[in-house]
Amino acid sequence: MRMENKHGEPEKRCILLVDDDFINREVVKNIFSSEYTFEEAENGREGLRKLEQHSCKLAAILADVTMPEMDGLEMLRILRQRGIPERIPVFLITSNDELSITRAAYELGVMDVILKPVTPFVVQRRVQSVIELFHAREALSATVQGQQQKLRENADTIDALHRTTIQALASAIEFRDMESGEHTNRIYEVTKYLLSNTAMGEGFTAEEIENMAVGSIMHDIGKIAISDVILNKPGKLTAREYEIMKQHTIKGAVLLENLAKTQEHPAYRYAVDIARHHHERWDGNGYPDGLKGDQITPWAQVVSIADVYDALVSPRVYKKAFSADKAVEMICGGQCGVFAPKLLACFRQVEPQIRMWYADTAGKDALKGPGRADQTEKKILEPSKELIDVLLLTAAVQSAYDMIISANLTQNSFHMIDYDRFQTQRAERDGTFDDLIAAGLSSVPEQQRRSFSDSFSRQSLMRAYAQGKKSVRLEHSQYADDGRLLHVETSVLLMEDPRTGDLCEITLSRYIN
Repeated sequence: MRMENKHGEPEKRCILLVDDDFINREVVKNIFSSEYTFEEAENGREGLRKLEQHSCKLAAILADVTMPEMDGLEMLRILRQRGIPERIPVFLITSNDELSITRAAYELGVMDVILKPVTPFVVQRRVQSVIELFHAREALSATVQGQQQKLRENADTIDALHRTTIQALASAIEFRDMESGEHTNRIYEVTKYLLSNTAMGEGFTAEEIENMAVGSIMHDIGKIAISDVILNKPGKLTAREYEIMKQHTIKGAVLLENLAKTQEHPAYRYAVDIARHHHERWDGNGYPDGLKGDQITPWAQVVSIADVYDALVSPRVYKKAFSADKAVEMICGGQCGVFAPKLLACFRQVEPQIRMWYADTAGKDALKGPGRADQTEKKILEPSKELIDVLLLTAAVQSAYDMIISANLTQNSFHMIDYDRFQTQRAERDGTFDDLIAAGLSSVPEQQRRSFSDSFSRQSLMRAYAQGKKSVRLEHSQYADDGRLLHVETSVLLMEDPRTGDLCEITLSRYIN
């Protein structure tokens, strides 16, 4: 009977045993016979052939070191070159306890080195725990891929829009003042809030309003084509310079029209219109087309007033920031062009809330919106839901370890799943991963602190992953709260969250008697 997991894939219930000693193979088979089938090879070369035939169903590879034709280390080198240890856990079972052999094996990607003669329950526990962990990681990957597939068509266009927009805005920032990136984000927030909370957004769905706000991000994209001499001029522009500056509206619309992929995104039509018309005015005295009244779309009107307000209350190379009261006075008094009466009424309705956002960020940070600053702070401290799911999927592993931690290294957060039996943890559970490592370091004997920090600090783990390592392992001593000195084995499995790109890890620690 063909066994499948919940994703319709064949279950990996086969172990490849590579050992020239028949009795040794039989001992290992007897340990796992109730749960696994086996493929056997008498040397590394035959093991590689078996791997090519059966890799899709292999749960693990167990290999000896000393074998004829091709020994275990040579086989490991080939496995490493093919990236096998990243997909299938590999174990070395050997009677050779030389430190050089063990070090070489770990450098080649093995998950564990088990010495002969083997103790059945030890081998079963250590091998099974790692197999379950690999299964959990694969389950997570399959789940995320399934979700991504459902959204792929829309995600492709969003991704294309973001890529081209970011590239264009990044170029524009090289020609603009220091406020450019913050300015575009604030325009997005103000545009979305004004449309979502006033009569200016009546008749539009939440999705349409979101697309209008996304389109607003590109309102000044045409400034890519304007010289920085004009953009960053500290004084008043001459008549000729002002005419050149006004061309950014036309150039921005043309640029967006030439970015073919963006045309597939629902924000495209708003983005083009906003880029061209966010300087139009209700009385027809704006530019570039002199539109008047309702010829100007609601979204272009909203972006225009958001753009003016942000420019007034933010410092620029040519002026100091005005107070919020002064900005409202200038906008409503017509000093910045004429806006629609309905737009002015809606603006006055929400401006008290908007000015609070600017006050909270002191004009330096990107505008968060109502309550968003607290939400952002909370999100940074919370672990990735997907990584928590991994640990829930590995409940069977918990009996094998005294502490299990899930951490998001990029966000500097962690979540502790199993720690009741590990009494050296002193960090607050709502702290950062750096706090966690600092607490662990304080309970490690002084002579081992350097190796502990070099192995498990956030910077060290991120550097290890950048160098291609998927796991880090260290045996060390650690004081328990009752003063006992414990010998601990800690392994860290590194992975990238496929949804966010964040670097995440799972820490597994256990006592060694």
